[in-house]
Amino acid sequence: MQRGQATGPAGTSTGTTGPGGTSTGTAPPNTLYDLVSTLHHEMESEQTCESYILDADEAGKADLSAFFAEVRQDAHKHAERAMQLLGISRK
Repeated sequence: MQRGQATGPAGTSTGTTGPGGTSTGTAPPNTLYDLVSTLHHEMESEQTCESYILDADEAGKADLSAFFAEVRQDAHKHAERAMQLLGISRK
């Protein structure tokens, strides 16, 4: 893939970007896609960590539970920042 080529899910082409990151196709700029993708993955990580925390608690592994709680907190912080950059709020 060439620099400036925007990609969608599974590497599908969604358009290209011109100088300064301006869109030359119908796709959003790479930075918007990247930010939305990051938000999605961080929110998904929050939910995944909930399950891992329960697993660790059930196994009596307080150290693992604390670790996954820390990862969940970091993911929450990153998701909040991504939403702020996108101009949206969590309800």
